[in-house]
Amino acid sequence: MGAWSYRVSLMMALGMGFLRAYEVSPGERGEATCAAFPQYSYDVYVPSSYSEEGTPSPVIYTMSFNPNGMVSSFEATGEALGIIVIGIKGVENGRDWRETAGEFYAVMRDVRERLHIDPTAQFTAGMSGGAWNAYDATKVMRPHLAGVFAMGGWLGNQHGETDRFLEGLLVSRSNGANDVGANGQLDRDRAHLSTYGVTIRDWSFPGDHEESPPSVQQEALRWMLDARAKPAPTAKADAFRQAVAWRQQLFAGDLSKVTAQCLHALMNSPRSYHSLEAQSVLEEILADYQSVGQTAFADLPSGPYVMDYLHYMAWIGKHTGTLDFAWSAAYLARSIESPGSGLLPTDAMVPPPPPIVHLDLPSTVAAGERFSLRANGVSDEFTVHWHIGNDVREGNNVDYQLADDGIYEITAVVRDAEGQESAESSDRVRVGDGLSLVQGYPKAEISRGLPGAIHTATWHFETSLPTVVTITVTSSPDLEVVAQEFHEGRVRLDYRSHEVGRHTLSVSATDGIDTISSDLHYETVATEEVTFVGDAQPLRWFVPNGDLLRTTWMLPKLSVLGEVAFHDGINGVGYDRESTYGPWINTDVRSEMADKQALLYLRIPFEVAAPEDVLRLSLTMNYDDAYVAYLNGTPIVERGMAADPSVDSEPFYYHSDSLAVTGAVVDLTSVRHLLEEGTNLLAIAGLNESRGSSDFLIAAQLKGQVGIASSASSFEDWIDILRPDGAPFDQMERHDDPDRDGHANIDEYLFGSHPWKAASRPTLRYAQGALTFHGRASQDGRGYVIEQSSTLGSDWEPTNVVLDQEAALAEGVVAYRAVLPSSGLTQFYRVRALQEESPGDGLTN
Repeated sequence: MGAWSYRVSLMMALGMGFLRAYEVSPGERGEATCAAFPQYSYDVYVPSSYSEEGTPSPVIYTMSFNPNGMVSSFEATGEALGIIVIGIKGVENGRDWRETAGEFYAVMRDVRERLHIDPTAQFTAGMSGGAWNAYDATKVMRPHLAGVFAMGGWLGNQHGETDRFLEGLLVSRSNGANDVGANGQLDRDRAHLSTYGVTIRDWSFPGDHEESPPSVQQEALRWMLDARAKPAPTAKADAFRQAVAWRQQLFAGDLSKVTAQCLHALMNSPRSYHSLEAQSVLEEILADYQSVGQTAFADLPSGPYVMDYLHYMAWIGKHTGTLDFAWSAAYLARSIESPGSGLLPTDAMVPPPPPIVHLDLPSTVAAGERFSLRANGVSDEFTVHWHIGNDVREGNNVDYQLADDGIYEITAVVRDAEGQESAESSDRVRVGDGLSLVQGYPKAEISRGLPGAIHTATWHFETSLPTVVTITVTSSPDLEVVAQEFHEGRVRLDYRSHEVGRHTLSVSATDGIDTISSDLHYETVATEEVTFVGDAQPLRWFVPNGDLLRTTWMLPKLSVLGEVAFHDGINGVGYDRESTYGPWINTDVRSEMADKQALLYLRIPFEVAAPEDVLRLSLTMNYDDAYVAYLNGTPIVERGMAADPSVDSEPFYYHSDSLAVTGAVVDLTSVRHLLEEGTNLLAIAGLNESRGSSDFLIAAQLKGQVGIASSASSFEDWIDILRPDGAPFDQMERHDDPDRDGHANIDEYLFGSHPWKAASRPTLRYAQGALTFHGRASQDGRGYVIEQSSTLGSDWEPTNVVLDQEAALAEGVVAYRAVLPSSGLTQFYRVRALQEESPGDGLTN
């Protein structure tokens, strides 16, 4: 393969503005585009009382018999009651609700992901045919909608067994006194809705088939807000912690277990923070049909409601163009036994998924021997196109005869009747005396650790010959192999080094004909102890007298109310009527706690420059009598109390004064991935034995062993330095974008930003005539050029602008600056990174 250049561009227009995270500000009306499904947009009014940090807002999704929703009709009501008003644009009379189900889902998802909403207070509303669709929407998004406000509308003769509603749904019906059509359906609709435990309340006003006046709207919505099942004080925090646990389980491979738990949460805890988080996690699962379609699921909930939900999700996936989503939902539906009766036919709703192809190939054949190739798991409706070199043949089973010795790549591409590619798989076959060792690789290509720590790597070698593979292990002189195991083509090595630096471990394998080798690079890192939270650390403290801030006080962002409630102090908080704890107390809270309260909240901010360099983390606590600690909102240590204390909590046991002054060390290395670049928060709830206790103490020290890493001279070095052992990150391919900030890993590498932190991204800045950015230091095969264009549609032309290195930053990154010419005309500039392939980088295009 010849040399090539990999180009990454960052572009900016001088004077160009930036969009806000959400298009509409509080007190404004406008149009928003769905971030995940940009083919859909919606009308929205955000009340002036809306706040990202305050009380979450209710939401009402409005529909009309004409397109564009009813935001104008509900704007005054939304402002009066603090409700976000959404207008669904695609709903209109004469259009099947199935055609708009995808749009309604996309809008609900966008609102959930971008606005601070109360999941227990999501309602639909509509006029006439829009009310009909508002009822239908509560069936489609059944686990998330709490009520319907129907104006001059009815169920539309949908009273069959598939027209199911979830128990606890609230329905407000408001008709004009002279609306003969709508009033004629009230009793029949009530009878059907009541069979499902729906709570109904009716309003009437003077008028015909027309919208309800604002006074009736507000009265009806106030009733639904008061009657809904409201969240518990800890519901949001509990649901968030559950979602974190689910994602950790998914990372560990528990796909079946997490899917079952999410579906059970949606069925058993509807209209809640729990169901909201379950929906988010399940969406991530459904988006990966390759994983879902090869999993044997167990313990899924059964019955008509979960089947309805999965059928609707499949239908939504089809109409939003996310077929993996549709196929996964349909697959789950077919995995459930005893699905119930009267269900929608999944197969009629969703096109069949692509087959998951498995190739049945020989590992080796003699030259000139005819052999058969088979594709398993492919139905008769699909045709397999086999490719060997330039030769293409059709059929699920084909014969080949190859005369030349060597290794042949065999690819099977499955295409449907329209010629669309549906699946692809490939393998190799050896002919004659060609290469016999077809693969050898380590599972872990790079590792990093502390001096003296033992690490493990596993290699797999496969040969096409029925001979014994001979393994040879070599390593750097300062790298010690402490144990090794060879078994059935698998090589396991335990190794360590006491010397700081980069080391190489190489394994060679031969079957008597060919020899291949594979290397592992190991970096032993020097460390220094860093105190993140010390004795004189500033902090903020609050002694609660009720449930105020109970669910939010430990979160990184504090509300305005919380900022007012907390007081400034110094680490080492408590009181003592004697003198035992005197040396540890820097902030005395005796007047606030003694004989008054046993619970204290502490917030201790601290800075971390490079979380990826923290290899060990520990917490030392002097405490009396119990505490629970949180790192950036996640509970990490519980001693003598649960993670959700109230003012009435009591410690599980008494912690003696002698133990309190000794201090207890807790190893937090397993949670160091919770650290973030910049400001972090250690939050501690301290609990005394009782209000009348004679003393109380909470003093914390947070320390870390921070690695001093060598400079990243290649992409592999860079990704290794950023990934301490145990960090939840496995997307290391150059073109992956794990933080979804629009920049692939290779972009982030070349321009000096972070691959899985959306807040850290390649940037260009223009100020006072100069363009600045960060990038890898220029060296052989790597550099940057500045290009310009008068319009984005014209060609990019190189400039003569001189690029200067302003300062050397961490890990081989440099701050660049270039003074741009001033012509008085609008110009677009971009910076392009050029990266030639080299053995050190090993990049692929």
